[in-house]
This record gives sequence, C-alpha cells and structure tokens, in this order.
Amino acid sequence: MNEQQLPSGVEFEPPLRDAHDAARFLGIHPVTLCELARQGRIPAIKVGKAWRFRPLSLKRWLDSQEQREQNER
Repeated sequence: MNEQQLPSGVEFEPPLRDAHDAARFLGIHPVTLCELARQGRIPAIKVGKAWRFRPLSLKRWLDSQEQREQNER
C-alpha cells in the first residue's frame, strides 16, 4: 500500500479544527462557537478542555441551517 491509498473500508477525514479555525470558517467569533457547542446546538467534540470540530460536520450543519432558513421563508 502506498502513502496515498487507504485500507479498504477506511475513509479519509480531514483533521479536526480548533475553535478559531472553525469560527473563521463559519464567520462567527470563537467564543460564540464554543457557546453553541456547549449548548449542543452545533456538532462538536470536547477534547480535554478544548472544543474540536469536524469540517464535514460543520459543512452539513451549515447546509442544514441554510435549508431551515429557506423553509421558513
């Protein structure tokens, strides 16, 4: 197996983002993002004292928020 191939059944997932990177991606303040994570309103993982965010989960969450907003119009 060369470095670019993954074992069968294993999917590549980008590394977790910290609150600053994830907040920049979403266009909000990191403190706001951590509060949303603490409230369970955005998908997040607590690693020690720090929140971490999966890029694909953030994208799906953002898409669902956009869809919800469109449905309310």
